[in-house]
Amino acid sequence: MADLVLGIAKSLVEGTVTKAQLAIEESTDRAMADLVLGVAKSLAERTVTKVQLAIEESSKLRQSAQHDLVFIAGEFEMMHSFLSVTTEEHLRNNIVSTWLTQVCDLAYDVEDCIEFIHLDTKSDWWLRFIKCCNCMAPALPLDEASTDIEQLKARVHDVSQRNIRLISDVGPKPIKEMKQPGPATSGASSGMCSKTRDTDWMQQDLEELIKLITRKGSGLEVISVWATWGDFVSTSIIRKAFDDPNVWENFTCRAWVKLSHPFNLHNLIRSLLDQFYANFCEVQQEAIIETCLVQEFMQQVNNQTYLIFLEDVSTMVEWEAIRKYLPDRRNGSRIIVSTRQFEIASFCTGLPYYQRFSAESACIFFKEVDLVGMEEPMRELQQLLVEEAKDNQGLPLKQLKVISVVGAHGLGKTALAMEVYKSLDPERFSCRAWVDTSKYRDAKGVLMEIVRAVIGESTSQASSSAARHIKDLRTYLHKKERFLIVLDDIQPGIWETIRSAFPENDGNSRIIVVTSIYSVAMQCSYQTGHVYRMQALENDHSKALFRKILLDSHRKCEYNLDKVSECILKKCAGVPLSIVGTAQLLRVTSDEMTWNFNQGVSKEQIYLRSNPAIERMKQVITRSFHSLYDPFLQSCFLSLSMFPEGHVIKAKGLLRRWAAEGLATGVRLSDLEVANGYFQNLVDRNLIKPLEISNNGNVKTCQIHGIIFDFIVYNSIRQTNCSLIHNDKLLQSSQVTRRFSFHSISEESENVAKKIDLSRIRSLSIFNHVGGDGLVNIQKCKLVRVLDLENCQGLSRNFLDGICELLLLKYLSLRDTDVKDLPVKISKLQHLSTLDIRGTQVKSLRMEVLTLPQLANLFGRFQLPNQHASRKLQSFFEEKSKLQTLAGFALDDSPAFKLIMAHLPKLRKIKIWSGGTTNDYLNNILISSLQKHFSFNVNRHFQDRNALIIDFGRNESLDFMDDLDAPCTLGCVKLTGCMTKLPRFIGLVQGLRELCLSSSYLRCEVLSDLHNLRYLQYLKLDFQEFIGDSLSVTHPLLLRLCIVTRKLPQVRITAWDMPHITSLHLLCGDVEGLPSSSIQLLKSLIEIRLGDVSEETRKSWKDEAKRHKNRPMIN
Repeated sequence: MADLVLGIAKSLVEGTVTKAQLAIEESTDRAMADLVLGVAKSLAERTVTKVQLAIEESSKLRQSAQHDLVFIAGEFEMMHSFLSVTTEEHLRNNIVSTWLTQVCDLAYDVEDCIEFIHLDTKSDWWLRFIKCCNCMAPALPLDEASTDIEQLKARVHDVSQRNIRLISDVGPKPIKEMKQPGPATSGASSGMCSKTRDTDWMQQDLEELIKLITRKGSGLEVISVWATWGDFVSTSIIRKAFDDPNVWENFTCRAWVKLSHPFNLHNLIRSLLDQFYANFCEVQQEAIIETCLVQEFMQQVNNQTYLIFLEDVSTMVEWEAIRKYLPDRRNGSRIIVSTRQFEIASFCTGLPYYQRFSAESACIFFKEVDLVGMEEPMRELQQLLVEEAKDNQGLPLKQLKVISVVGAHGLGKTALAMEVYKSLDPERFSCRAWVDTSKYRDAKGVLMEIVRAVIGESTSQASSSAARHIKDLRTYLHKKERFLIVLDDIQPGIWETIRSAFPENDGNSRIIVVTSIYSVAMQCSYQTGHVYRMQALENDHSKALFRKILLDSHRKCEYNLDKVSECILKKCAGVPLSIVGTAQLLRVTSDEMTWNFNQGVSKEQIYLRSNPAIERMKQVITRSFHSLYDPFLQSCFLSLSMFPEGHVIKAKGLLRRWAAEGLATGVRLSDLEVANGYFQNLVDRNLIKPLEISNNGNVKTCQIHGIIFDFIVYNSIRQTNCSLIHNDKLLQSSQVTRRFSFHSISEESENVAKKIDLSRIRSLSIFNHVGGDGLVNIQKCKLVRVLDLENCQGLSRNFLDGICELLLLKYLSLRDTDVKDLPVKISKLQHLSTLDIRGTQVKSLRMEVLTLPQLANLFGRFQLPNQHASRKLQSFFEEKSKLQTLAGFALDDSPAFKLIMAHLPKLRKIKIWSGGTTNDYLNNILISSLQKHFSFNVNRHFQDRNALIIDFGRNESLDFMDDLDAPCTLGCVKLTGCMTKLPRFIGLVQGLRELCLSSSYLRCEVLSDLHNLRYLQYLKLDFQEFIGDSLSVTHPLLLRLCIVTRKLPQVRITAWDMPHITSLHLLCGDVEGLPSSSIQLLKSLIEIRLGDVSEETRKSWKDEAKRHKNRPMIN
């Protein structure tokens, strides 16, 4: 296995990954293998469906071609069956992995062919067939089309035969590696090489451990060794380090003790003291009276430098009992702890910075640096542990209090919980335990680990049922007056089962849950707890942490530190583990690379570098990736490599991209609903960083930063047919490229781009290109489904005409380009579902765009075509058009407006801009059209999805909207314009959930009509000035309230006005109209955002938030 792991590491990263990374690489390889298997299964199943559909529509094909399609469908059914029984053991076989890749490529090629069948219903549809080897070919006669299908059949047959010839074991048994016969001595030779390599690794580990023990530093340092299997190798290495003369000369007192069980502190101290005396002869140990044993031991450790090795520490109680007798006299003493338990190893050091032994049998933990920027979080978490749980009336709850610490990877959640755990008085809780749950995905395993940590290892039997573990725990803990248990890295689906194991104990006990998944945190702390959300470090704290590590060995370079740290900290985005890892890299590199940052770390992927902090970060990201339940969810996550690092990603556009690429396909749900579920899952797991939140609470924009971005880029190139130009370098997949992105473009990258074969890509993204359209030959991209040209300039007419030849295109973004007009030939894009021309110079829309049969989403700011209705157009709009979003067009007297509003029953979201020439005639047309479209009988099944957005600027009047009658079926209304009164229809809209009003001013009493909106959940009021004395807000179901104004008027709130509100945004320069104490009436509040207020005001709100039972976050 060591040979296999070494070979994989060499082939994948070409020798750049150090031996400390092998464990992470192996874990990542397993996750990637599972991804390929999952995608292959889904592709095979999808290919069967598409081929069968083609067979049904292939009446004009020759009989032989129809038979070929039947053969292809049958073979893919067999492939899918084989893949369904493929196990993890199979995936370790390189032959199987290669075969899986070939199945994926073949499935993509078949899918490409089949989709061209559906482009045309005419009798010559086969003219659009493609050759599978060289993609899109010129128009083919029937004979050639049949020949291509025959060639495709031959490829399918070859792939199937490889399975039969090379993979004979198709059952769930492990597949053995095929070996070539060789001489009898080959096995011995291999063993000798392996032994030699292991010996070299052990020698390197020994040297590294000696350096760690003897490195300069005046404070007491604890080094933990976690043995993951058997402890012979780790004990051997530590013993050699312990006996090394270079180590001995640094310590006056030295001792090695293996803990006995049951634990006896008196005997332990006696053993330590005996070995201390053996080191020097001045003191005679026989003279020590038994009663003075502890005093004599304390005298030695207080006055001498000591090195103590504690072998087989099994519980935190043991460690805490020993630790109080080992003081830190700032004299460079060292303690080495050996344990088989991860949580003990990390707890002893306080921070999980580690390096793995080369033989992968153990990990070394050591505390590299004190916590920075954690003082305030520690105080808050300590206070939460002390405070009683209270109900909505502020009365104490005699129930177990659960505090969840949640946040993105690397923010220091575990470190914070560990420091708080250690800081609490041990006498406060009669039972304490720290449980690492990360290695378990089922409740039984977690319960077994809790039983072992709380009650004792001997009582935890793997054969016991979950119910037995729950009973044992509950019985044991019920006898304890107070208990404190930390559950680190708990996974979804666990808490529901294990919750009953913890008794209430009159509300005196506490559980701390550490997780990166927000929904898990909310579930654990529901009703009787609190969710503490970790934040990234502020810039000052980030700089302090960076300096603290880096200047340890580079004090002479401090003059250039500000320039270096500015670039680095931007990439690290306030994530402590990333900051520590990057600083450690800089600390060990040469001065030239370290301080010439533009040629150093900034142009290297941190993911490929190695040090303890980065290894820890990679481990948690890999584990999170592996926990994603769906291979297409994993593919969606890796597809984020298409965006440059730090790029602001628009969430809805991302969902449409996923759907267009086929990464999110639904059966009972729509493709967009499936994509949205994927996106919410990634946000929930803190793998995507939300930036802007929309009025309804959904993520509007997001970003990917730091080592997560590096993880995505690194693995997407390896496993998802992705290639890209990043930092002027071509990162190309070894497989067929089906997804390509230009992150940055220079003269050098342009030359590289011209040599790339883009004939089989499905997704092409070019960002911020200003050099015209000579970058790629768009006419060769015949198979592309997604084309994103956001902010590209200089696109010629010929280039746009070439886009119109991309017959499979489903998603086209020309956002913020200099395009002035869309070609007539755009009518060829029969599969186009999303067209985004916002920020372009397109002033008038062609009817050819509106009559695209698959177009569902159209974005821009344009005038509708000046074309009168005809029976043909009416019929198309009523029966064939799939247009759902039209956002937006300028209001004018175009006859197309009436046509669209009257004959597009599926249209659910409409945005209308002012045309600049509004009058009573146009206003009446608008009212009558809206009335007809949103009447109660239209779209009644989708009333919660119907949205009306009218933006006339703040100065044009919207009073004419008062003529719109109810009932109307609208779920969302957004109005921007001059309003002297509230449009009457708003107060009468049935089922209105979201309302946004923007104007120059409005009288407070006018808003009283909003009280009738019983189902309103999201309200935004954006006025330059409120006229009136006070504003009353009474909405029993309201979840989010946002008020934007210069000066907040007096706001009246009672305890029952908004019982469910969770988010309050007051984006005002003056918020005196609402005293900070008012938030105590909002019992469900979890988040507050203030505008540009004074520091004194912000502090007052923060202090009040600490007194709130939910401790809402102040931004």
